[in-house]
Amino acid sequence: MPARSLWMAAAAAVMVSAAIPAGAVPIIYSEQTVGSGTLDGHAFTDANILITAFGDTANLTLPIATLIRNTPVTGTVDVTGIGTDTFTVPVKVELQSDVAAAISEVGVGFILGTSTGTHAFAGYALNTTFGPISGGTLDNLHHAFATTGGSFVLDSTVSHTAIFNASVPDPTSLVVLATGLVALATRRFAASGRM
Repeated sequence: MPARSLWMAAAAAVMVSAAIPAGAVPIIYSEQTVGSGTLDGHAFTDANILITAFGDTANLTLPIATLIRNTPVTGTVDVTGIGTDTFTVPVKVELQSDVAAAISEVGVGFILGTSTGTHAFAGYALNTTFGPISGGTLDNLHHAFATTGGSFVLDSTVSHTAIFNASVPDPTSLVVLATGLVALATRRFAASGRM
């Protein structure tokens, strides 16, 4: 590969990595349980339910000393046997004291949460990979949360337990992938004789 192509690939890789703002790291939170209710008019009984919130660690706030919040984030609900839908109102993820984490609808309250009753979340600040950790279920039974296809309603949970999990993609692997794609594109461009 000519030196010019190498320089272009290196410059592109630097631009890609610089385009990601400092502290802006994607994070995925999830809460899961087994329960009964409806999703978009389809009833389910004792099905696996997964509530997922897609956020960014740069959006963390500390409204009060015992509450860490990530808002607004996009949220989805997946019910085994029914399907997946997206909440139409932004959701927030909250860590209350060091004993409970929940995904909630902005302005309404819990969609689903995990309460440990212990200090299991001590030292965690919604900004890194964490869990899975199980505990008691926090929920807003019989409330209809609007989705793009209708609504999600949780009527009951089977074991009254939920599992919280947070996952942060490795930023190094994202930069390496971007660098590789830029290098590949540069090589194809050079091979076409345009360089």
